Amino acid sequence: MDRRPRIRRLNGAWSIHRLPPNDPLPEGLADEPMVWIGRTEAELSIVCRQRPERAAWGEVSGDWGALEVEGPLDFTIVGLLAQITATLAEAGISVFALSTFDTDYVLVPGDRLDEALDQLGKAGFTPYA
Repeated sequence: MDRRPRIRRLNGAWSIHRLPPNDPLPEGLADEPMVWIGRTEAELSIVCRQRPERAAWGEVSGDWGALEVEGPLDFTIVGLLAQITATLAEAGISVFALSTFDTDYVLVPGDRLDEALDQLGKAGFTPYA
């Protein structure tokens, strides 16, 4: 990869929810502009904007900040997410990574979001609005 894609900070706090695998999807998710849903035999995971009324949705980890990699990304790109997570790991910043057809997203603890952007900037990633 010749040039590292740009990174955008998403506004607001995000939460990660773990529910039993056979639970129905909570109401209102279809109306959300951004939500990730993953269901396996072991769990139902939901990542969405943090809201007080969602605190009761199963086990929850809140106060995450989100970074978006500028896309669309070609499926032939190798190691991009590894570069991002390695940079953050070197700084001791934990991540929760998500991907869509077009791009990647990385959630980091909200209180370390500015530091994460700073570390990625030092590694050659630049912010975009």
